[in-house]
Amino acid sequence: MAEMPRVHEPFARRMTLMQKMPKVRESLARRITVLNIMVSAAAVVLACVAFLAYEVNSFRVNIDNDLSIQAQIIGSNAASALIFSDRASAEKTLAALQASPHITYAAIYTPTRQFFAGYWRDKRGEREALPVPPTLTSESHWFANWNVTLVRPIVFDGKNIGTVYIRSDLQGLISRAGSYALLLASILVFSLIAALLASRVWQRKITQPIIVLTETARIISRDRNYALRATPTSSDDEIAFLIGSFNEMLSEIQIRDTTLQESERQFRTLADSLPQLTWIAEADGAISWYNHRWYEYTGASPEAMMGWGWKSVHDPARLPEVVEKWTASIKTGQRFTMIFPLRGKDNTFRDFLTIAVPVRDSTGQVVRWFGTNTDVTEQRRSEEALRQTEKLAATGRLAASIAHEINNPLEALTNLIYLARKNPAKSESYLAIADQELDHIAEITKHTLGFYRDTTTPVRQWLQHHNYAARPRQFQYVRVTLFERRDDS
Repeated sequence: MAEMPRVHEPFARRMTLMQKMPKVRESLARRITVLNIMVSAAAVVLACVAFLAYEVNSFRVNIDNDLSIQAQIIGSNAASALIFSDRASAEKTLAALQASPHITYAAIYTPTRQFFAGYWRDKRGEREALPVPPTLTSESHWFANWNVTLVRPIVFDGKNIGTVYIRSDLQGLISRAGSYALLLASILVFSLIAALLASRVWQRKITQPIIVLTETARIISRDRNYALRATPTSSDDEIAFLIGSFNEMLSEIQIRDTTLQESERQFRTLADSLPQLTWIAEADGAISWYNHRWYEYTGASPEAMMGWGWKSVHDPARLPEVVEKWTASIKTGQRFTMIFPLRGKDNTFRDFLTIAVPVRDSTGQVVRWFGTNTDVTEQRRSEEALRQTEKLAATGRLAASIAHEINNPLEALTNLIYLARKNPAKSESYLAIADQELDHIAEITKHTLGFYRDTTTPVRQWLQHHNYAARPRQFQYVRVTLFERRDDS
């Protein structure tokens, strides 16, 4: 017998997702590990970027201070050379910059912005004086093309007597940044390794209760054993609350499942004890359950009857009408009532009164149908036999009425013949009355033959139509009159 639909099946179907436990474990552990590594990497990278930005800013400040000090020393030493126009002394002063390998160019300009003396780090290259910016009243510097340039005026006795121009490359910054990058990369790698090892340890404490919970759910889904419970943890955190809620839910489901099983057992006992064939259909009309009497009568298997398989036991001549009316009830949600034949396992058809009522949810939507098939074959045969009996009774009543109608004129006719024999002088009048009675008998016979040609005419209506109900009195009156005349003679 097909299984009854169960209320807890949607929950069970959701829990079957837990059957892929190795994949769940791997996915959860991997996600936690990746999350820990990403958080650690992000923290280390942000720290490295902040440290690198701090170092770059410190380098810029330091190189600005170094160039400013060197420009101040050159300006102090070159003041006398500018006053006395001693180029050699000025170049000798600039030559001291050889101790700073990153300074690529330095020069001293006159107040009129004319080149006075210069220094080039690359002595083999072409020596070309760089343009000096407009006359400045204070020190200025800027960064451009991976170089830093500083310009400082030379002041003597409060007068601007020249300008010091120094340019330095940023190779020191690049070298330091590379060293820092290598160091920070090493720190990042070691930090990620440490985070990975730490996550391996900590994830067991986090994922192990969840894995146990999912394993319990998988077993419950597979065995439908709602008496199982997940093992609670000793901690007082969200996972412990989750496990407690899961166990409470299992307790409620166990109670509902027990109640449902008892209800199903009672329903099946009741359905199998009914003389009718009973069944349950889904909202779309596909039948999902039959009682035991259905299979006893049809001899079909549950697999063959599922869905719309019931059409195989219907009379092909009536099947289109049944399907059309059943489909209309499904669309409208109205009660289905119809009498049609069903084929039994002996290949004979019997008539069944079929009634299907919709079962609705709280919103009024049809969720399933409950139907019964009641065998009315014997009832219909009895009704037909009763109709035939009533027809025969009506025919008997008609025959009695006709016999009575014919008997009255026959008696009158007998009396008239007797009188005609006794009194020949009045025989013609007696015979005339006898002809009238014979006409009445012929009329009754004629209408009786017409009645049997059209048996749909009711007997009482036929008698009233031909006005035979009052004629017995007429015949009785004639008979009495004749007997009176016979006595007088």
